Amino acid sequence: MTVEEQLTLEDELEDFAADFVSDKHSDTNLRRLFQRESGKWITAQQLCHEQEDVLARLGTLQESAEGTLQVAWIENPESAYGEGYVTILFFVESVFWKTLAIYNKARLCGEGAAE
Repeated sequence: MTVEEQLTLEDELEDFAADFVSDKHSDTNLRRLFQRESGKWITAQQLCHEQEDVLARLGTLQESAEGTLQVAWIENPESAYGEGYVTILFFVESVFWKTLAIYNKARLCGEGAAE
């Protein structure tokens, strides 16, 4: 049995969320996300619409989940990491899956907060 065969849907979604904030496309996707108002959901597909490899992976995940991966962000002014950090939320309602990521929006968007 390979590692891929041992991963659950939840594991695969966690991996996708981690890659969303850290892979080679993350700056583009995150800038699109941060252009939206805080607290407003958008589908991951809308954020990654120009990246065929990401869309293929996402399509497989969403088909398995029989649902849509949604993403939002909220301000996190009391972050233990300092100013400029936000919380990114990932959610697939059909399988009641969710995860969070803490991200330094200020560094990406040049808002002058702590590094």
